[in-house]
Amino acid sequence: MKKEDLFQLRTNSLYKFVLYYGEEKTGILVESIKNPGIYFIIPKGNLEAFNNSSNDSENFGDKVLLEAITSWDALPNYENKWSKGLSAEIKGENKRPKKMIIFGAGASFDFSYADNLENNDRPPLTNNLFDDCYDDILNEYPGARVLSSQILTAPNVEVFFQEQWDDIKNHYDPDALNKLINTQYYFHQLFLHITEKCKTQKRSNYISLAQLISKYTVRNTENVLLVSFNYDTLLEKSLETALGLEYSKIEDYIDSRRSIYLLKPHGSCNWLREFSNFPYSFGHDIKNLFFSRIMYQHITSYGAIFQNLKQEIIIKDNPSFTNNDNFKNSTYLPQLLIPYTDKDEFVMPLSHRQTLEENLESIGEILIIGWKGTERIFQELLRKKLGTKTVKVTIVNNGDQTVINELNACFGHVEWQEQKTFSEFIKDSGHRLPEFFNVR
Repeated sequence: MKKEDLFQLRTNSLYKFVLYYGEEKTGILVESIKNPGIYFIIPKGNLEAFNNSSNDSENFGDKVLLEAITSWDALPNYENKWSKGLSAEIKGENKRPKKMIIFGAGASFDFSYADNLENNDRPPLTNNLFDDCYDDILNEYPGARVLSSQILTAPNVEVFFQEQWDDIKNHYDPDALNKLINTQYYFHQLFLHITEKCKTQKRSNYISLAQLISKYTVRNTENVLLVSFNYDTLLEKSLETALGLEYSKIEDYIDSRRSIYLLKPHGSCNWLREFSNFPYSFGHDIKNLFFSRIMYQHITSYGAIFQNLKQEIIIKDNPSFTNNDNFKNSTYLPQLLIPYTDKDEFVMPLSHRQTLEENLESIGEILIIGWKGTERIFQELLRKKLGTKTVKVTIVNNGDQTVINELNACFGHVEWQEQKTFSEFIKDSGHRLPEFFNVR
């Protein structure tokens, strides 16, 4: 947006502003009185206070660079459109679960209790996403490859990505954003490869856990809520293998006819959104590798991408798509969130988020496996839904107590119990049923 475009905006309308790094903000756009040339988007909820106050706009809105705004649309009824029809997206009776299991990277790293597995044979922890053993994949994604030179010297990968994102937001930097988009494609391909490599491991902690969950739901006629922050699909594959469930459609994750809800707030390596208007097409399988390179070479922004994406999230392994000629010639954007420390959002569909919020209220016990608890939006949800309740939390984090420090303030009262590793938790279950799965 240029400054002259600002004067074309109607003062009696809300606008949806799309920023070049992909975020959408709704409100009015105003210039600071104290600091001309500085601009803020005032959200609807702050408009009355802003209009009745003599304070400057910076007290009521989010600072934004004009050049970072790629498109804007007048949406006087935007919030009504947003909420309309949400309840219809979840079909069937909603059976409220009392128990929730949360999975982080540590769960997939310890996905097997086999004693002879090297670290290279396990899904990586965050700080190992660019290890040498993945160079064959990394070399196909030049933007991710460039970033890896800095990442390998950084003490913390999430901090590095957060610093990149902060620079993108605060200083117009399309080139840096383009490298992150290319890295998103790298993670997509990396975790597809990892899942394929690890899914046949018969000494699987995930499969053993799936059977424990199944026994609990059968004995208690009660749902269990699963929340995974992992990109891989080892959990889905295990539920398919052990329980005969299928995850070929995005609706399968929240099917109310099942006793298990599976939600992935940060997306999944096999979740895709197709492009509708990009003028490129390639042969099956290889097409998106070339497409990601073309986008990288042309320094494509999220703002341009989101204007050309179809809304529906599809599953890469769904036969109805992969055997369809139109899909074979299509291009797509992987639906997963790059790991940051503070920037946090949900990539999952709105119907999934609604399922999460509706079912959190009944939770009384939580099992945490390999998750540090640093996701801010999820913390806010826990505080909102469970902030007055007494909750029993079992953590299986190999002695890492980060999650205790992160989540202590999220509950009215919390009873902590600690276990060791995922493998030890599963091995112990062969001798006795873990306390988490006892009837309360």
